[in-house]
Amino acid sequence: MRTLNNSKAKWLIFVLLMEALGGFNVSCEYIKEKRSVSLTKVVVDSVRVADLDAEKGEAELVVHGVLPNPAYAIDHVEVKVSDAEIRITPWAMHDPEKVVIMMTVPFVEKCKVTKLARNRKYSIKVEGANMVIVQPMSLP
Repeated sequence: MRTLNNSKAKWLIFVLLMEALGGFNVSCEYIKEKRSVSLTKVVVDSVRVADLDAEKGEAELVVHGVLPNPAYAIDHVEVKVSDAEIRITPWAMHDPEKVVIMMTVPFVEKCKVTKLARNRKYSIKVEGANMVIVQPMSLP
């Protein structure tokens, strides 16, 4: 009759016990470090006035452009109104952890501009990574 030595017996008991308890399930929580977010201007193609409400002094503008690749997403569109100028800047955030195909992605963003004065001409300036688009707009 053959006998098991002490270390082999302990190992066998350990393996049988772990198997009975459901295996080696270990749960670990991975916490990502908070990274500083860097925003970038994106390429703009055009801007158009979609809706104009002179009574309320509001305009809805639509900005068209392209993102460098699918790892980018529009974070926000900055709108500043000063005197006779409406300055619009779309900002995108890049996710460096995304694995994407290298292709541009079109975007369309609507911007609501409020507190516009009646009977006034405005200059819409859209600042992109590639150029500044300037377009006139009149509020009757």
